[in-house]
Amino acid sequence: MSQNAKYWILQGLGWSLYGAFGLIMVAVFSGSVNQYFALNLYVIVTIQLLLSHALRLWIKRYNIFEKKVLEWVLLILVAIFVISVATQLIITPLILLITPEELTSGYQLTHSIGYLGQAIFVYVIWVAIYATVYFVRNYKQAEIDKWKLEAEVQKAELMALKAQINPHFIFNALNSIRSLISEDTDNARMALTKLSNLLRYAIQFQARELVTLKDEVDIVKGYLTLEKIQLEERLKVEWDIDDQALDIKVPAMSVQMLAENALKHGISLLAKGGTIRIGARRLSQSLEIKVMNSGRINQNGQDRTGIGLHNIESRLKALLGDQADVQLVQKKHDQVEAILTIPAI
Repeated sequence: MSQNAKYWILQGLGWSLYGAFGLIMVAVFSGSVNQYFALNLYVIVTIQLLLSHALRLWIKRYNIFEKKVLEWVLLILVAIFVISVATQLIITPLILLITPEELTSGYQLTHSIGYLGQAIFVYVIWVAIYATVYFVRNYKQAEIDKWKLEAEVQKAELMALKAQINPHFIFNALNSIRSLISEDTDNARMALTKLSNLLRYAIQFQARELVTLKDEVDIVKGYLTLEKIQLEERLKVEWDIDDQALDIKVPAMSVQMLAENALKHGISLLAKGGTIRIGARRLSQSLEIKVMNSGRINQNGQDRTGIGLHNIESRLKALLGDQADVQLVQKKHDQVEAILTIPAI
């Protein structure tokens, strides 16, 4: 239903209730309601409905509620007084015209002054209700627009991060495949399959930012297989994944980026290579993922300014806010450990 349709429904309902209330009050205090009074009340309600709508059109046309508070309050009060006077100027002649003379013989000018005060009161109530609906609706719309804007900004940030991440996959995978094409066709085909899986995964997570740990682990295994083709015996991989953690949702590419960070800033800088150990376990309310690699933070440049770790932190903040955390620590003299903690979703 459109806003305009809702307005007219509420407008008709509100003024109808006002007219019914008037009939009830007369019936209670006078004991009866004659047909002329009912007709007069119908005329009054109809005129006030039309004039209140005119007031609404004026408010909308000149954006009265968008002005400073004191300014629009003063304008509304003046408008209410003017429209109340107009109400009496229209209603009084009509009532005198349609009502028999014997029923209006006691009418005096002071009666119109009393009716004017009543009209002012009614229009004040009408404006109060209309203003409340207006500001509540605008507040809700502002909140919706705010969240839409934040979502668009967040989406743009994530897409920018992905643009930095995806080329790393392709570059490393293509280098590995290139070295195999002329030497080992079977392994080259296997590497192409792994690359295909990586690309498919990268495309899929464009539409869904959270994936199961199982899916993420499968991709990391494929990535490390490609890297092991290039590094050969210099790379050893160990796994320690808790089966209860496999169904927990994690940010897509998060574990892969930790593994890539470990390779780039750790293993690849060591002449003899080293070991990457990836583990995950479910805690009471969270999932803890650890990626350990041989090396040192300071000597190998594997620090918190690395683009891989920075991207992980940025994506965690965008997706999970303060509920997630990533830390990089020196465990032993020759071991660096990245610890990713996220809520168990």
